[in-house]
Amino acid sequence: MIYEDLSVSITNTQGKPLEEFKQLSTEENSVECWIPSKEGDGFQIHWQPIRNFKPQLGLHCSIKLDGKKVSSGGLRPSKISRGIPGIKVGMTVAKGLKRYYVFGRHTITDRDDLAQPDDPGRELMGTIQVTLSWSKYGRPQLRYEPYRNPEEPRFIHERAVKKGHLGSATLGAPIRKTADWLEAKDIIIVERYPTTRDSKPKSTRRTIKKERELTTSASIAETLKSHSSMTRQGQSQGRSDEIIDVDALDSDNDSDVVVLNDPVEPKVFGKGVRTET
Repeated sequence: MIYEDLSVSITNTQGKPLEEFKQLSTEENSVECWIPSKEGDGFQIHWQPIRNFKPQLGLHCSIKLDGKKVSSGGLRPSKISRGIPGIKVGMTVAKGLKRYYVFGRHTITDRDDLAQPDDPGRELMGTIQVTLSWSKYGRPQLRYEPYRNPEEPRFIHERAVKKGHLGSATLGAPIRKTADWLEAKDIIIVERYPTTRDSKPKSTRRTIKKERELTTSASIAETLKSHSSMTRQGQSQGRSDEIIDVDALDSDNDSDVVVLNDPVEPKVFGKGVRTET
């Protein structure tokens, strides 16, 4: 979906944009559209400016699923100048743990004691809301504030659900991010010394190995424990000088971002998706 100089798209997990229907402007700096969704399918959020770039400014993205803020991301000026889009696939909820975006389904009830028939948030059910703002980026900082885990989906009263639309946008179960995967993606840079005939290969992988041992020793069953217990476990791990804080590289931390109120106002994009810029 394109609005003025900005582009936002909801894609499948391979990065292919989902088809958009009924795009329309809803208010100043706001536009929305509908997209198809299938329960259990993952999705990604891509954004970028397509023209009239702002010199020295990046593009900050704030994301809400079903009206609840889940994460944010940043697109730095160096990437904008090279035509590289911003991409968000999920939210880091603890050290080494990520929850990916996924389409779900509301749990419906007719009990007034479990859900409100006139739920004030019903207009945001089944929406993906993206707010884009031109931003000035400072020097990246390590993450020291605690991670957070969004509120889990609750019961929805049957009279509050839009007719025929039971779908939701949410976060999947937490998945461990291993050091091997991060290294393969060049998120962790490992120094390797050249090998000669008279020398044995030297390894500088001590910190990587320790991180790998921590993340692979748990079984799959442990990985899929309740979200809250895993989050507490991740938050309780102390700071270690030997382990690379790979989660500090995630863009959920806004400590290096200053969102500008001037010269560009925030704009809005989607419904079924609701996207805001």
